[in-house]
Amino acid sequence: MALAAGPARGERPTEGGLWAYDASDELDFVEDEDERVRVHFAVAGPSQTLLADEDQDGDPDYPQLVLEVALLGLDAFAELGFRPPVSEAELGLGPLGGSGALDIYLLDFQGNSDGVFGLDGCQPAPRHCVGWMGLENDFAGYSYPSLQQAVDTVVVHELFHATQAAYHGSQPIWFSEGTATWAQRIYDPGSVDFLRKCDGYLALAERPIDRPPAGPVPIFAYGTALFWWFVHERFGAEFDVDLQAMSESPDGSDLDLIAELELLIDDYDDSLAETWFAFARTNLATGPRANPSWGYSFAAQLDGVVTRAEGPTLADDARYQPLAASYYRLDHGGGELAAGVDTSHPQLQFSLHPVADGGSDGPVETAVFTWTGADPGPVALGDWPPGGYWIVASLAADLDSSAVTQFCAGSPAFTADCLGVEGGDGDGDGDADGDDDGDGGATGDSGDPDTDGGAAAEQSEGCACSADDGPGGWASLVLLPLFGVALRRRQARALPAAKSPAVRQQA
Repeated sequence: MALAAGPARGERPTEGGLWAYDASDELDFVEDEDERVRVHFAVAGPSQTLLADEDQDGDPDYPQLVLEVALLGLDAFAELGFRPPVSEAELGLGPLGGSGALDIYLLDFQGNSDGVFGLDGCQPAPRHCVGWMGLENDFAGYSYPSLQQAVDTVVVHELFHATQAAYHGSQPIWFSEGTATWAQRIYDPGSVDFLRKCDGYLALAERPIDRPPAGPVPIFAYGTALFWWFVHERFGAEFDVDLQAMSESPDGSDLDLIAELELLIDDYDDSLAETWFAFARTNLATGPRANPSWGYSFAAQLDGVVTRAEGPTLADDARYQPLAASYYRLDHGGGELAAGVDTSHPQLQFSLHPVADGGSDGPVETAVFTWTGADPGPVALGDWPPGGYWIVASLAADLDSSAVTQFCAGSPAFTADCLGVEGGDGDGDGDADGDDDGDGGATGDSGDPDTDGGAAAEQSEGCACSADDGPGGWASLVLLPLFGVALRRRQARALPAAKSPAVRQQA
């Protein structure tokens, strides 16, 4: 695909490429009066879409539904202050698809995907790009509970990729997919797909946020939406727009987005370290440990974090990755508690959280003690009643390497012996004020994730997304009549023979 405006560009489904219409497909389209969005669909042929016309207005209801959601999505993003998708005229490429509208093609992905954003071309500096969207033509065999939910999920996700392209056309996948999934909840606060993708992140929370697993775009990359939601609630809607703007570089180069994020958070009178540690603590209060008094409003709908180790004592030969988090559970019999590391890591942060009402596990309270790994040796955590306690460990910094250390927790005697010392002075930089502003012997596995994995898939040149996994679907599809969208349409036409596949897509 062309990286700059010019005659050479990526092929669209009407021209060939990976997701191409068949030569026998007969196409029609619906478009709003302002020519903002045009939805292309097959009325006959192998790619034929759903053609039910319940409102009897002469146009199939499904393409109208796609058009209406796309227009509502564009309005929602504009209201927040995001740039509109780049027009074809801006790059001298248009009109493509028959008009200057943003084109959406209803395609038969045959279960391999459910949506795609493909690039037509980009201007080199700054790297603003124009493209088109593809959407599954009927969602038959997909596990969305309704066609409305499928359209709300996939159209809005791919639409935000078009928005991202107005800032930078090759954002890394952990950022592009994560913020596009974040946009789903902005549009639909009840988005089930958003929650499921966040579960994918929490299941691998010990990985650095910017190092998804290797292979086709993993659920972890989509699930970083949880962090983007956290900063949305911490800093407000203006921050959301600034996030996209920070990816833009005057010369079109790819930026270190973690470094840019750190600078952006500084501009909001906060720090990446404090923001990340607050995020790690908030993630503890999810799933069975959700507490209605703090944390995410949707916390109980998540699966929750994975326990690294648990028991009456903890002895973990640990490797903590930067911008990641680990979670431990202690069964405390009552009395003094201590914890510590055997090597100095000043940017390693810990917090202690009681289980509510003295339970062994369940909803957790905000942090009652926080400390760092600055000083090797035991840290006195205080005298606590019997019950379950959770410890959050997080290397809350953008570092090139992990923190390797022995982590121990339990009674002061156990902790000192575990760390190979005869005792500790107990000051250890601890903080017993329980401050959680911004939150809204067992032996652990070292759990060193493959942080080199996924590096080859860092940049996204367009997106072939799958917001839905697995078989399923519904017995029949009923589309409600749509109102308030003025449409234009043309006569069905046959396509010329498709060209050879050439468009590079990201799975």
